[in-house]
Amino acid sequence: NDKGIEVDDNKILEIIAKEVKSKKDALKDFEKAGREDLINQTNQEIEVLQQYLPKQLSREEIKVELEKIISEIGATTMKDMGAIMKEAKARMGASADGKTINEVAKEIMERD
Repeated sequence: NDKGIEVDDNKILEIIAKEVKSKKDALKDFEKAGREDLINQTNQEIEVLQQYLPKQLSREEIKVELEKIISEIGATTMKDMGAIMKEAKARMGASADGKTINEVAKEIMERD
C-alpha cells in the first residue's frame, strides 16, 4: 500500500484557495509589465481552480457573517481580532479569503 498522506477536503480547498490568491497577486505584476499572454493564461488558470472552490462569498455576505460572530463572541476591540478571525475561518473556510475577512472585520470593529 502507498503511504500517501491523507488530506481532508478542507485542507485541499485551502491549498486551492492559496493558489488562486497567489495567481491573483501575480496578475498585478503581469498587468504592470503589460504581459497580455500571461494575464490571459493566469486568468484561465484562476477560473479552472475556482471551479473547485465553494462559491465565494460577497463582501456583503462576509459582513453579515462577521457581525453575527462579533456579537456572539462579544468582541469589542481590535484585541479581539484574533478570536474573530479564528471563528470566521472556521465558519467560512475556503468560501472567503482571509484578507477580505480581515479587511471587513476591521471596518466593522473601527466603526463602533
